[in-house]
Amino acid sequence: MSKTIVFDIETIPNDNISRATEEVLDEKFQKWLSYEDKELSSLEKENLRNKLRSINPYFGKVATVGIYCPEADKEEGLHLGDFNGEKELLERVWELFNRTDLFITFNGLGFDVPFLLTRSLVHNIIPDNRNFKTTRRFQRSPHYDTMMILGDWDIRKTPSLRLACEAFGIPSPKEEAVKAENVYDYYLKGDIQKVSDYCVKDVRATYSLFEKIVPMYPVY
Repeated sequence: MSKTIVFDIETIPNDNISRATEEVLDEKFQKWLSYEDKELSSLEKENLRNKLRSINPYFGKVATVGIYCPEADKEEGLHLGDFNGEKELLERVWELFNRTDLFITFNGLGFDVPFLLTRSLVHNIIPDNRNFKTTRRFQRSPHYDTMMILGDWDIRKTPSLRLACEAFGIPSPKEEAVKAENVYDYYLKGDIQKVSDYCVKDVRATYSLFEKIVPMYPVY
């Protein structure tokens, strides 16, 4: 089992939510709309609602998990198309994660880690790995969040992955046709493999970024 794993997730709206949860979603969506300073078209409203559904683990679910193991130089893209639902996908993820010592991400502590933990709890999956569940701020181990380290743990200073890649001369996966904002469209078209491939490219870029900054900000 790899001691180090670099990972990234892509999430989509969960269509299997209760009426009560749908009502909470409606309330939050109306608040989002109130923050807009322009009139939105029906399509723009739909896209905004889907974004809200995707980024919240109570309204969304995991669609893909991209994984790279540096010691073995092995990458893997896990996605819903290869499993009988999200629960099976997450069970496979934890098979890989449960014996890992170091997790490298880009904004993992702000998004990927809590999203995975919450969705796992929804399915009554309790991870064995205490390292993964250690989510304190200002750490470089067991979670090495490249985005937060580059921004000195100040969200106002953190770069996007595209900006960080450009600054450090790393090919950016954000130039691909698949982007975070159209992941759900590809999923609905049955093109989840393309989303998985995109996710793996994100992971590769994240590891290249880690290699650039770890001499200045070593793991401890």
